[in-house]
Amino acid sequence: MEKFLKFVQAQFFAVTLFRTPDTGGTSKITGEVTGELAPQETLQDITTIKKVVFVLEGEMKRQQLQDALQIKHNDYFRVEYISPALEHKYIELKYPNSINHPKQKYRHTAKGQALKAQLNQEL
Repeated sequence: MEKFLKFVQAQFFAVTLFRTPDTGGTSKITGEVTGELAPQETLQDITTIKKVVFVLEGEMKRQQLQDALQIKHNDYFRVEYISPALEHKYIELKYPNSINHPKQKYRHTAKGQALKAQLNQEL
C-alpha cells in the first residue's frame, strides 16, 4: 500500500488514507489533483500529455510527434494528444497566430520543460 501511495503522490495527487467503520476497517483513499496539473485534467489527459512531453525534442512537426508515438490516425492524435497538451500549456505552437503555417512546429513551454525534466529523473 505504501508503494502505491508514493506512486499516486508522484502523479500530482494529494492523498489521504483513512479507515472508516463503514468499510469494515479497510483503507479508503481520497485525493485531489494538486501541483502542476489543473483539477479539470483527466487521468487520460495526464497520460497522453506525459507521452507528448516525453517524446518532444526541441521543435517538432505534428507528423514527427505522431510518428514518434506510433499513432496512425490524425484526428485521434490531434484530439487525444495534441489538444490536451496545448490546452494545459505543456506545449505551444511556434506560430500561434497562424495555426496552418507551413513551417508550424510544437515546442515545450516552461511548464512542459519542467515536466520533461521530472519524467527524465524518474527513468
